[in-house]
Amino acid sequence: MLFKQLIQDLKSLLYEIAIIRWFLLLLVASTTTYICYVKGGRVYINNLEGWWSFLAYVIVYAFHYYGAIFILLPFKKVKELLKDVRFVLYSVIGILVFATRSSSSIHVNLISNWFDEAEADVINYKFKYLIRSCYLLIPLTILWFINDRKQQPLYGFTGINKSLKPYLILLMCMVPLVAVASTQSDFIAYYPRIKLIMQPDVNMAEAIWFEFAYGLDFISIEFFFRGFLLLALINGEASKQLILPMALFYLSIHFGKPMGEAISSFFGGTILGLITYRSRSIYGGIMIHMGIAWLMEAGGVIGNMILNK
Repeated sequence: MLFKQLIQDLKSLLYEIAIIRWFLLLLVASTTTYICYVKGGRVYINNLEGWWSFLAYVIVYAFHYYGAIFILLPFKKVKELLKDVRFVLYSVIGILVFATRSSSSIHVNLISNWFDEAEADVINYKFKYLIRSCYLLIPLTILWFINDRKQQPLYGFTGINKSLKPYLILLMCMVPLVAVASTQSDFIAYYPRIKLIMQPDVNMAEAIWFEFAYGLDFISIEFFFRGFLLLALINGEASKQLILPMALFYLSIHFGKPMGEAISSFFGGTILGLITYRSRSIYGGIMIHMGIAWLMEAGGVIGNMILNK
């Protein structure tokens, strides 16, 4: 049933959006990807610090999200959204929260003050993903508790009793793609992320902790992009159009990862958005997203083992 609904929703989205608007969306995606990977845009942002870093991320995220909104303006429901104070306020809050997550180094500074340089690097990576999750989960949960808890469950955390079998099948479909990616040099240079803490004295418990925290980061990502940017901003059928601005925003946070992963994130974000749109739940997306993340960890381990033979 999930696959049939997903195909129907994809067809509906394809037909609803005029070809010229699809072209403009893909033009924005390809242009910014080119600037990031060919012209060194990501390197430039990475070299910024403090408020300049925060401002750069705000500009990048706002450009992608509101750029897509502008492209979709002919839709009556999208125009109505721009007149909705709640939508404008929540979307701005979302961009500011994610820019804080991307630019904040408060925890890095605290850890560096408490430990020597070598130990601080390892500890930072051990807790990096857990802390990044908190940057999203805490403020948005507070927002929900104050303003939305009487209107809806916590942004997508509902429907857990639905069958997860279709999502498992979708996840298995990703195995061959990850296997192919694991042969690419940029992929095995980036993955597995656990190599960030690989030291001679790292034990199995620390490795499991790292992978757990790494997985938790993807729960917060699903909560933010599919839960908050879709379900918190829902306004009738307008939520389907909001999938594309969300997907373009989602693309922009992948800059710096392997280029193939960044490019595919726009399409993956669209599919995960359609799944959330249909189910009104983020549990399926969490399962797929975390599963892919750990598959890529495994692919990175195997790819590096083959390379180093």
